[in-house]
Amino acid sequence: MQNHGHSNNTRPEAVWSFGMTLLNVYVGDTVFCLRGIRALNSVAHAKKDIKEIITKTLEKNTYARPDMNQLFLYPWFCDSSCFERIQKLVH
Repeated sequence: MQNHGHSNNTRPEAVWSFGMTLLNVYVGDTVFCLRGIRALNSVAHAKKDIKEIITKTLEKNTYARPDMNQLFLYPWFCDSSCFERIQKLVH
């Protein structure tokens, strides 16, 4: 399968799946029941940084979608409290 210009072995559909997983965890419900990305926009307390990450991972244009290496450069993933934030999302 073609990698759509991504700089590593991350396939665009894997990035999309990662974004859907983040959105499901963040929203706390099945996204397809909440009409996809609109679900994130309806969450009043959604932080700008996580909204940006999820929006980028769900980009329809696979060439514009970041690969995982690019995603992990976002500040949300780079600081030491990333694991704590992910734990809060899950619980």
